[in-house]
Amino acid sequence: MSIDIHHIAIQRNNKNRAIEFFEKLLGYKLVKNSLLPPLLSRGIFDIDEEVEMLTFSNRNINIEVFITDRKINKSFAHICLYVENLEDFLSRCKEMNLKPFSIDKDGRKIFFVRDEGGNLFEIKQR
Repeated sequence: MSIDIHHIAIQRNNKNRAIEFFEKLLGYKLVKNSLLPPLLSRGIFDIDEEVEMLTFSNRNINIEVFITDRKINKSFAHICLYVENLEDFLSRCKEMNLKPFSIDKDGRKIFFVRDEGGNLFEIKQR
């Protein structure tokens, strides 16, 4: 049996910055903009509010971004991305006023960046 990931969902509090992050930095395309009605939101997430949902795609994976002012609590959750050129990616992060950081693990660096919404992305070079 083969199981594939269809999409990953995260939340952001700023629609325009989310679009900039996914389109400009990651090269994903905004393929859908919709509203999740309160009844469905309550049934799925136990959150009783209408929420805007953006869907970005790169043909391999979809990322749903829920636009909400709800706070993200500290979490181990993160998305790991492969990039072709790590230095170029880190430079583009800085141009967008993001603060990439690295952690030493067994003599090598592991790179991360948080978007403005607090979502954590691990960055690996192919």
